[in-house]
Amino acid sequence: MCAKNKLIYSALSKERSKLRNNGEKIILNVHSILNNDLYSTQKVLSNLESYNKNNEFLDEELIETENIFTQAEIKALAIKYRLRFIDTKNLKQELPFEISDLISQFNDKYGKDLKHYKMLSSYKNFKSSMNKKGFSYAFFIQTNHSNFYLAYEVNASDFSTYRKIKMWPMRNFETLFLSVFLFSLIITSILPNQLIALNVPNLPYFNGFRFGAFFHILIFNLGVTIFLAFSFGKNLSSGVWNSYKSEFE
Repeated sequence: MCAKNKLIYSALSKERSKLRNNGEKIILNVHSILNNDLYSTQKVLSNLESYNKNNEFLDEELIETENIFTQAEIKALAIKYRLRFIDTKNLKQELPFEISDLISQFNDKYGKDLKHYKMLSSYKNFKSSMNKKGFSYAFFIQTNHSNFYLAYEVNASDFSTYRKIKMWPMRNFETLFLSVFLFSLIITSILPNQLIALNVPNLPYFNGFRFGAFFHILIFNLGVTIFLAFSFGKNLSSGVWNSYKSEFE
């Protein structure tokens, strides 16, 4: 794999170890066997169209298996760091020279005419030049078994612990609700009794007024969150991880 570092590879490998169990490995192997069976000598003519199209994909049997990842594994990482996994056909920018050169090398080495590529990066990166300093992305080539070969990665600044924590609330509905819930709980916990229950002296810290205040604050914060989400066009990472839809990052 041609890469300046292996941060993205390491992160994807962790997702692979989490998501793949023995059953899933067996399913992947069976899918590979069935797919290869299409190109047996007896079936080439009957599957000629599929055979010709196969020239556009990398053969998993010829490349390093440790660099091959499923879409589910890439999706899990994209949601975790709020990244986009986008087909390069949707990009307005020209691919960096090193990527174009890499594609040529793969075509020459494996006798292919590769046409299916994807990039993993934050949305703000896709709106600017890929040749700028600090641009962070991973480049994937689709395989003949509908998986993706990590062919190149650079910078990997989008995989910082800070970004992971910062984007945690936006992963899905569950994390968003839990974030609002915890935020409301913290606010309620620091409010003095004098603000919660006016003219009611000597109340214990835990009292009915505090619980009532918590639910009012929670409802208010949920309303504000929904309003801001609609106002600024925010979408949850689980809904836009493979979309080129424009939004505020």
